[in-house]
Amino acid sequence: MNLKITQINNCIGCHACMNRCPVKAISMNEDKEGFLYPKVNENKCLQCGLCETICPALNMGETIKPLTIYAAKNNCDEERLKSSSGGIFPLLAKKIMENDGIVFGACFDEEWNVKHTYIQRVEDISMLCGSKYVQSTIGNSYAAVEEFLKMGKIVLFTGTPCQIMGLKSFLQKEYSNLFTVDLACHGVPSPKVWRKYLAEICPHNQIESINFRDKRNSWSAFHITITEKTKKDVLSECYTKNNFMRGFIQNLFLRPSCHQCPAKQFKSKSDMTLGDFWGIQNFYPNFNDEKGVSVVFINTEKGKSLFDNLAVTTVETNYEKTISANYIVEKSVKMHPKRKVFFQLFNQEQKSVNRIIEQLLYISYYMKIKNKMKQLLMKIL
Repeated sequence: MNLKITQINNCIGCHACMNRCPVKAISMNEDKEGFLYPKVNENKCLQCGLCETICPALNMGETIKPLTIYAAKNNCDEERLKSSSGGIFPLLAKKIMENDGIVFGACFDEEWNVKHTYIQRVEDISMLCGSKYVQSTIGNSYAAVEEFLKMGKIVLFTGTPCQIMGLKSFLQKEYSNLFTVDLACHGVPSPKVWRKYLAEICPHNQIESINFRDKRNSWSAFHITITEKTKKDVLSECYTKNNFMRGFIQNLFLRPSCHQCPAKQFKSKSDMTLGDFWGIQNFYPNFNDEKGVSVVFINTEKGKSLFDNLAVTTVETNYEKTISANYIVEKSVKMHPKRKVFFQLFNQEQKSVNRIIEQLLYISYYMKIKNKMKQLLMKIL
């Protein structure tokens, strides 16, 4: 069998092939960089070709444009402050659950890895709230979604655009009781890098909570905060100072497929796309209170029906304004030129991931001044 699905630069790690294989011949194995890729047991394989038929990386969708776009924020400030941006997701989850529905999303497990799971109770929504800047493990979630849909349950599935694309490819048909919401995605960092980083920060793993988007200071200058069971913050750093976040934002250890993402330009066909409305101060300064504002792309009529009548304050906006500071919904990020060097050093066990990031992302005082002068010149021009 020609295993085109294992081409490292194309595979998005969505687990669609694993979930669909009729004889469970496909497993997801971690490579040296910490990303999961499909491996086929040739002794069990039926040569049916289903894995390639439903592979979203090999069967990309068409570009679409949103029907409507909003700047939006949850009317409950307490709920909004606990969310990454405008607090829209918990409102969507509650609406689904009011109809005895199921909500899928990413959560931390006992070891603070990120995985997909589902919830059925309103009190569990907080598990799925908040950004988690690690590629989540889908596991058997797609098969579980299909089972719930066939039972007649209303299902809300949230994830990255490639995960939504994977789900849709896996299902191979439209369900009126399925709602999909994806995220404006920069890219997904390596779970292995996250594990090693976390082990250095909290070697005894007495973690109580992790918040990638702590807005206690402000939304635009958010912190990553790790709190121990003693309720003491072992780490609280602005994202511009934190090494893991610096490596993530500068594309030092993203999945290879993120640099040629097949799900950009709304190719996932999600019903709705959520993100931070970066740059809102340039267009609607009175709407920005530094507690978080979401950009909401309504992509389908189903998405519109889901968003209607939520307890939110909105301003309708246009594509040009939102894309100007949220280009990641259209374009893949560029690979960092030192990415290969990073993983070479990373896989030397004695190396500290914090020190590797500091070493590779070090900017001399001269370069800092040069960059500031360049930015100033651009503003003048």
